[in-house]
Amino acid sequence: MSRTIPKPTKISAPFWEGCRQGVLKLQQCRDCRTHVYYPAYMCPACASLALDWVDVSGRGRVYSRTRIEEPVSAASGTREPLVVALVELEEGPVMMSNIVGPDSDTVAIGDAVRVTFQHISDEIALPVFTPADESAEGTAA
Repeated sequence: MSRTIPKPTKISAPFWEGCRQGVLKLQQCRDCRTHVYYPAYMCPACASLALDWVDVSGRGRVYSRTRIEEPVSAASGTREPLVVALVELEEGPVMMSNIVGPDSDTVAIGDAVRVTFQHISDEIALPVFTPADESAEGTAA
């Protein structure tokens, strides 16, 4: 079985288009400036309907993490261990994703990470995270 491919909806399409282009986009409330993730029709902080899609840094810190030795579902598309994490983005929201790369297994709670994208089809790229070199964090995301 191949990996499950997300199906963009009307509300999530700008998020997935950004990922396809290699840019992490979140909604931001025009009224209270809160960044919103998951895509929503209303700001969860102030109930405003004035939400815009904006590019964000793609930087964050590991809030929680676990290593899955044997994925429960073949739909994950891999038999390799997965490092699943909650990443608190610099802009505030917490995103669940995978930590990837050769040092993924050594990532600890509080470690800096940055987004990268895994293209799984012509239309869909998944936002995943890699360990970040904090000394280089001021340069590029």
